[in-house]
Amino acid sequence: MLLIGVAVVMNRVPWLPDRLLDHALPTDTVQHVLERAAHSANRFEHLVRPRLLLLTGTPLVNSVNGVMVVIAVLVLMAPLPLVPFANTLPAIGIILLCLGMAERDGVVILLGYAATVIATAFVGTLLWLAAKAGSDPLAAWHSFVALLQRLFGG
Repeated sequence: MLLIGVAVVMNRVPWLPDRLLDHALPTDTVQHVLERAAHSANRFEHLVRPRLLLLTGTPLVNSVNGVMVVIAVLVLMAPLPLVPFANTLPAIGIILLCLGMAERDGVVILLGYAATVIATAFVGTLLWLAAKAGSDPLAAWHSFVALLQRLFGG
């Protein structure tokens, strides 16, 4: 995904290793996956259409969209196993950004931006808390409580 995101930033066709391009997949598996994907896509097809073309029309804008994909992929790679939504939020951002770029739907791209920003803030906060907890667990707990008090006014 990172290679594809970098290629989008550079406005080039994504480069993938020959080993990956030449890899054959079993026909039954591919057919099954495509049938399930088509079934899921049919439910959402009426929601995605070309609109807000300003967000998909120029190479510069596509590069910005590619930067957001790269950011979402890097957030997805954060080493946070077993943390709820640590991988889900950036994955949703990637899906929305890619779907928006493929269908030229600026609204979906904006949703992808929002998901990526929220994911980045969430994962960044978790990484900051983990680093703080590594140095002083009690200080990390007090920082977390203070953050919650600031957010929710308690």
